Amino acid sequence: MRVPSKWIGDIYGPGVVLDTVPCFQETHWLFRERWRNDTLSMGQLTIAAGCPYIAHERGSTPRALKLLAHAGFAPAERLLRYRDEADYRAIVEQLTDEGYRIAVNHVHARDVLADDQLWIPRDLVSALNDKGEIARWTSAHPARRATPTPPVVIKVSTDGTTGAGLHVRVCPDADAARRAVEDLAGASALVFEEMLDIESNWCVQFVIDRHGAIESLGSAEQVCDEDGNWLGNWIDGSAPDELARLAREVAQAGADAGYFGLVGVDVVHARDGRNLVIDANFRFNGSSVALLFRHEYGVGRSRAWGFAGSYAEMTKAVAALVEEERFLPFGSWDDDAHPRVLGVAHGPTREHAEESLRLMETRGFTT
Repeated sequence: MRVPSKWIGDIYGPGVVLDTVPCFQETHWLFRERWRNDTLSMGQLTIAAGCPYIAHERGSTPRALKLLAHAGFAPAERLLRYRDEADYRAIVEQLTDEGYRIAVNHVHARDVLADDQLWIPRDLVSALNDKGEIARWTSAHPARRATPTPPVVIKVSTDGTTGAGLHVRVCPDADAARRAVEDLAGASALVFEEMLDIESNWCVQFVIDRHGAIESLGSAEQVCDEDGNWLGNWIDGSAPDELARLAREVAQAGADAGYFGLVGVDVVHARDGRNLVIDANFRFNGSSVALLFRHEYGVGRSRAWGFAGSYAEMTKAVAALVEEERFLPFGSWDDDAHPRVLGVAHGPTREHAEESLRLMETRGFTT
């Protein structure tokens, strides 16, 4: 059985349930399709042994769990499956009635989860993750502007939840900046930052325990397209010392404010020599599980993939890749209309991992 470097219970302690389900009311800056938001609930199944875990039924069908078992992962001790908002609300009410506190990955409406149900109060989670508040947690962030004068990066500032770079627009020229402002018009506030010429981009992750002690989980090199969209991570190295130091300072600021749990800090080295913090995510990040199982493979590229075929065909292809020591699945979405798998393509070197990526493409996996 594959064992992570930490289970969910190691990170949050007894009496706390990690809830990775995005709120049904406050997801304007996540995916527009509800099913895509629900896929986020399958991401930590492989580290949930020993504690309750909330997952959408599509990500936790018998076939989906069988695939994880085939890859050597332990099952969750108590799997709480939901289909819709009513199911989800009933589950969190049941858990809080049993005395559990909820550690959310995404801010929820107050009528869904009140502060007395939460592990960390909503206002603190919001402030720590608000892209307009980053200056409270670090002074090493990109310069800000009063107007969207290109080249510029435009970000949504919100007390709600964000993710996957869907709240960010990279604007090299005036037309792009105009379209971005129009596209983000629903935001309560926008932040305009200088556009950086980035040489390296890392997500450095830590666990902050109940006593405020900070432990490093490692770092993942981020892969983004020209528009700033996140395309996964390379798991094969460590962030430079100065970037790791800046990230730890942000984690320490969060701990000093009263946060406990997992945090990922996005730090970059610009070609002009500056080291900067561009984002802080006080929650599980897209590469967190890949880091927790890093000892199980050499070099990996973590992300989610679609598939040009049925779910049954996809699981057959995934199982073959597992047997070939090319891929580890961390979760899958059992839906013939939208089959997806989350995991890490791997090999002993980055070149071998890239071969695994190309092999996956020939077998029907899509990005």
